[in-house]
Amino acid sequence: MDVKRIKNMGKELNAFLAEFDDCFARSESRERLRNYIGGQVSDLPRKSIEPIALAAGVVPRTLQCFLASAKWDERRVRDRTQWIWLATMPTAKPSAQLTGGIIPRRARTPLGFNGSGAATPARSTTA
Repeated sequence: MDVKRIKNMGKELNAFLAEFDDCFARSESRERLRNYIGGQVSDLPRKSIEPIALAAGVVPRTLQCFLASAKWDERRVRDRTQWIWLATMPTAKPSAQLTGGIIPRRARTPLGFNGSGAATPARSTTA
């Protein structure tokens, strides 16, 4: 890989992570996310907190605190990840797993859900 490609990857990663900026209340948390994910996708031989933090020029304890106690909106991160995935897969159809279980009733009925959340055999429409 050449230097130009590596630099472009960094820009692409920052653009991708910017999609999640509103999931974190503090700018410091957004920056620590970039440090951590950047370290995970880097060529560091060890992907633990200390080498990642030192490579990013951050005190290791700062990154530890981010991972242990930073406030972020888990539901929004999950939803954003799912919608980004759906946007990149134009033929994908939303499923219960990707939509948090929210599928219109019309879509649930033919699958044979009995209302309690348990699946039942689908009823025959010819009988």
